[in-house]
Amino acid sequence: MKPILLTCLLSCLAWASCTTSNEYQKQVALPNGGWNSAFKPEFEMQITDTQALYDVCILLRNDDSYNFSNLWIKLHILPPGDSVYKIYDRVELPLSDAKGYWLGRNFGDTWEQKVEIAANDSTMFHKPGTYKIRFEHIMRTDPLYGILNIGLNIKRKS
Repeated sequence: MKPILLTCLLSCLAWASCTTSNEYQKQVALPNGGWNSAFKPEFEMQITDTQALYDVCILLRNDDSYNFSNLWIKLHILPPGDSVYKIYDRVELPLSDAKGYWLGRNFGDTWEQKVEIAANDSTMFHKPGTYKIRFEHIMRTDPLYGILNIGLNIKRKS
Protein backbone atom coordinates (compact mmCIF):
# COMPACT_ATOMS: atom_id res chain seq x y z
CA MET A 1 0.00 0.00 0.00
CA LYS A 2 1.33 3.45 -0.84
CA PRO A 3 2.39 5.55 2.16
CA ILE A 4 0.12 8.47 1.22
CA LEU A 5 -2.94 6.20 0.96
CA LEU A 6 -2.09 4.54 4.27
CA THR A 7 -1.69 7.94 5.94
CA CYS A 8 -5.08 9.10 4.62
CA LEU A 9 -6.76 5.90 5.77
CA LEU A 10 -5.27 6.13 9.27
CA SER A 11 -6.21 9.82 9.51
CA CYS A 12 -9.82 9.03 8.61
CA LEU A 13 -9.96 6.24 11.19
CA ALA A 14 -8.47 8.48 13.88
CA TRP A 15 -10.95 11.26 13.06
CA ALA A 16 -13.90 8.87 13.13
CA SER A 17 -12.88 7.46 16.50
CA CYS A 18 -12.69 10.97 18.00
CA THR A 19 -16.21 12.02 17.07
CA THR A 20 -18.90 11.62 19.68
CA SER A 21 -22.17 9.86 19.12
CA ASN A 22 -25.38 11.86 19.16
CA GLU A 23 -27.26 8.85 20.54
CA TYR A 24 -27.33 6.90 23.79
CA GLN A 25 -29.00 3.51 23.95
CA LYS A 26 -28.98 0.81 26.57
CA GLN A 27 -31.34 -2.00 27.63
CA VAL A 28 -31.52 -4.26 30.66
CA ALA A 29 -33.15 -7.66 30.90
CA LEU A 30 -35.66 -8.08 33.69
CA PRO A 31 -34.98 -11.14 35.84
CA ASN A 32 -37.21 -14.21 35.40
CA GLY A 33 -39.46 -12.59 32.80
CA GLY A 34 -41.05 -10.39 35.44
CA TRP A 35 -40.57 -6.95 36.88
CA ASN A 36 -40.62 -6.72 40.64
CA SER A 37 -41.39 -3.17 41.82
CA ALA A 38 -38.25 -3.20 44.02
CA PHE A 39 -36.11 -3.53 40.86
CA LYS A 40 -35.58 -0.04 39.42
CA PRO A 41 -33.38 -0.18 36.33
CA GLU A 42 -31.00 2.76 36.11
CA PHE A 43 -29.27 4.30 33.12
CA GLU A 44 -26.29 6.64 33.25
CA MET A 45 -25.18 8.97 30.47
CA GLN A 46 -22.99 12.01 29.83
CA ILE A 47 -24.66 15.17 28.58
CA THR A 48 -22.37 17.93 27.38
CA ASP A 49 -24.62 20.03 25.16
CA THR A 50 -27.36 21.57 27.30
CA GLN A 51 -28.55 23.85 24.51
CA ALA A 52 -29.47 20.96 22.21
CA LEU A 53 -32.88 19.41 21.79
CA TYR A 54 -33.24 15.74 22.67
CA ASP A 55 -35.66 12.97 21.76
CA VAL A 56 -36.11 10.55 24.66
CA CYS A 57 -37.62 7.10 24.10
CA ILE A 58 -38.29 4.06 26.23
CA LEU A 59 -37.42 0.71 24.68
CA LEU A 60 -39.59 -2.16 25.79
CA ARG A 61 -39.92 -5.88 25.10
CA ASN A 62 -42.86 -7.93 26.28
CA ASP A 63 -44.18 -11.37 25.47
CA ASP A 64 -47.68 -12.78 25.03
CA SER A 65 -47.95 -13.57 28.76
CA TYR A 66 -48.27 -9.88 29.66
CA ASN A 67 -51.83 -9.41 30.96
CA PHE A 68 -52.36 -5.70 30.35
CA SER A 69 -52.73 -3.36 27.39
CA ASN A 70 -50.42 -0.72 28.84
CA LEU A 71 -47.61 -0.13 31.31
CA TRP A 72 -47.36 2.78 33.71
CA ILE A 73 -43.89 3.81 34.79
CA LYS A 74 -42.40 6.61 36.82
CA LEU A 75 -39.19 8.28 35.61
CA HIS A 76 -36.76 9.48 38.23
CA ILE A 77 -33.86 11.70 37.19
CA LEU A 78 -30.64 12.55 39.05
CA PRO A 79 -28.94 15.58 37.49
CA PRO A 80 -25.19 16.13 37.86
CA GLY A 81 -24.21 17.36 41.32
CA ASP A 82 -27.55 16.42 42.92
CA SER A 83 -27.89 13.70 45.54
CA VAL A 84 -31.66 13.17 45.42
CA TYR A 85 -33.62 11.75 42.51
CA LYS A 86 -36.48 13.89 41.27
CA ILE A 87 -39.65 12.51 39.73
CA TYR A 88 -39.48 13.71 36.15
CA ASP A 89 -42.72 12.23 34.87
CA ARG A 90 -45.29 9.44 35.04
CA VAL A 91 -45.68 7.80 31.66
CA GLU A 92 -48.26 5.45 30.20
CA LEU A 93 -46.84 3.13 27.57
CA PRO A 94 -49.56 1.63 25.34
CA LEU A 95 -48.66 -1.97 24.47
CA SER A 96 -51.77 -3.05 22.55
CA ASP A 97 -54.49 -1.44 20.48
CA ALA A 98 -58.22 -1.26 21.35
CA LYS A 99 -58.81 -4.74 19.86
CA GLY A 100 -56.06 -6.28 22.01
CA TYR A 101 -53.44 -6.67 19.27
CA TRP A 102 -49.89 -6.03 20.43
CA LEU A 103 -48.16 -2.94 19.08
CA GLY A 104 -44.56 -2.82 17.89
CA ARG A 105 -42.40 -5.31 16.04
CA ASN A 106 -43.01 -9.01 16.44
CA PHE A 107 -40.34 -11.67 16.98
CA GLY A 108 -42.31 -14.87 17.55
CA ASP A 109 -44.14 -14.34 20.85
CA THR A 110 -41.98 -11.32 21.76
CA TRP A 111 -42.95 -7.74 20.95
CA GLU A 112 -40.57 -4.80 20.83
CA GLN A 113 -41.48 -1.12 20.98
CA LYS A 114 -39.75 2.23 21.01
CA VAL A 115 -42.08 4.73 22.70
CA GLU A 116 -41.24 8.41 22.53
CA ILE A 117 -41.76 10.16 25.87
CA ALA A 118 -40.13 13.52 25.09
CA ALA A 119 -39.68 15.04 21.64
CA ASN A 120 -37.46 18.05 21.07
CA ASP A 121 -37.02 18.45 24.83
CA SER A 122 -34.45 20.92 26.13
CA THR A 123 -35.59 20.93 29.75
CA MET A 124 -34.56 17.45 30.87
CA PHE A 125 -30.82 18.10 30.60
CA HIS A 126 -30.26 21.60 31.94
CA LYS A 127 -26.64 21.31 33.10
CA PRO A 128 -23.65 19.41 31.71
CA GLY A 129 -22.41 16.23 33.35
CA THR A 130 -23.49 12.71 34.25
CA TYR A 131 -27.23 12.09 34.47
CA LYS A 132 -28.91 9.02 35.91
CA ILE A 133 -32.42 8.02 34.90
CA ARG A 134 -34.27 5.34 36.83
CA PHE A 135 -37.49 3.55 35.84
CA GLU A 136 -40.05 2.29 38.33
CA HIS A 137 -43.18 0.41 37.35
CA ILE A 138 -46.29 1.71 39.09
CA MET A 139 -48.75 -0.99 38.11
CA ARG A 140 -50.95 -2.62 40.76
CA THR A 141 -49.68 -6.12 39.98
CA ASP A 142 -46.33 -7.05 41.50
CA PRO A 143 -44.29 -8.70 40.13
CA LEU A 144 -45.30 -7.78 36.62
CA TYR A 145 -44.84 -10.85 34.39
CA GLY A 146 -44.34 -10.69 30.65
CA ILE A 147 -42.07 -7.63 30.58
CA LEU A 148 -38.70 -8.92 29.39
CA ASN A 149 -36.50 -5.86 28.76
CA ILE A 150 -36.61 -2.14 29.34
CA GLY A 151 -34.24 0.43 27.96
CA LEU A 152 -33.55 4.03 27.21
CA ASN A 153 -32.75 5.79 23.94
CA ILE A 154 -31.70 9.45 23.90
CA LYS A 155 -30.91 11.13 20.64
CA ARG A 156 -29.57 14.64 20.29
CA LYS A 157 -31.10 16.60 17.43
CA SER A 158 -28.54 17.97 15.04
